[in-house]
Amino acid sequence: DGTGRYLVALPQVLPPNGVAGYLCPQLKRDVGIDVEDRLQIPISAGSGDNMCSALGCGCVAPGQAVLSLGTSGTIFGVSADPVATGTPIAPFCDATGRHLPLACVMSCTGVLQAVLEGWCELSREDGSKPMGHDEATKLAEGCSPGCEGLTFL
Repeated sequence: DGTGRYLVALPQVLPPNGVAGYLCPQLKRDVGIDVEDRLQIPISAGSGDNMCSALGCGCVAPGQAVLSLGTSGTIFGVSADPVATGTPIAPFCDATGRHLPLACVMSCTGVLQAVLEGWCELSREDGSKPMGHDEATKLAEGCSPGCEGLTFL
């Protein structure tokens, strides 16, 4: 809406370390924090999981990156410049407000586990224990990069 009439309904956007307000005395008593109401406990905008993990891993300067493999696979790092729009890179900001470009692949470790269970176990003709992640990684290190036309669906 070009008139701005809905703008009043939106909350103020704060930086990650911006203070939105302070915990009221009643809520402090309810949760058992500073029940004598001696401290002002700030309520902050906070940050997201990847942003906080970058901070916790010490990824705080351009040129550093974090690779996180879980339900999804993400790689992200602090940047001095924003990413261009229309790319597959998400234009997040880090926990300090700097740029944190992020690329994400869904079902990351599920796919890796399916490959390990479905293909790596087939190589065990002698019936020995199924191949684990460490052994599969050592085998993969001996392969040249690239998929040479292979598509995994």
